[in-house]
Amino acid sequence: TAEGGINLLATIDPHLDSIRGLWQDFEGPLLVPREPRAQLQIPVEPGPAYTLRGRIERLHPTGLFGLGLVIGGRPCLLVLQDSFVGLDSLDGKRANANASSVNIEPLPLNEEVAFECRVDGNRVELDLNGTQALAWQGNVERLKPNPSWTPPHPEWLLLAGHQSRFAIQELTLESDAGASN
Repeated sequence: TAEGGINLLATIDPHLDSIRGLWQDFEGPLLVPREPRAQLQIPVEPGPAYTLRGRIERLHPTGLFGLGLVIGGRPCLLVLQDSFVGLDSLDGKRANANASSVNIEPLPLNEEVAFECRVDGNRVELDLNGTQALAWQGNVERLKPNPSWTPPHPEWLLLAGHQSRFAIQELTLESDAGASN
């Protein structure tokens, strides 16, 4: 990992941290189960400004992958689905129908994708394979936590999947102390 970074995959115990679904990490990548609303909480509080980096591969042609973020102290699911990315429940609307939504194919089938997600106060940016896929900045009060995706510890990070299968090869967290105003 980069200096000051945490290897999040090393902090995860799928048996203890799973909220819903049978998550697996048998001497390899963390596998997101192909189940409805699969969720795994990462027992880490990221702080107000941080960067998540990772590598992920879609193993099933359809479905949702989500990064449960903490933006301005509020839990929010960043959704990467078949043909779009977006923040779930922004202004109470689904991730594909609000001001953050971007129509792209974020995770092509059987291709490893490198991602970088930067959160700083009221701003979130997502790069996929070095290209910006999402940039949102606004009043965090507009982020209305969806009860279906709100974890037991809303101050922790979350991984999510819905009716799909993904392999997470790498996942690191870097604190960007001093970045937030």
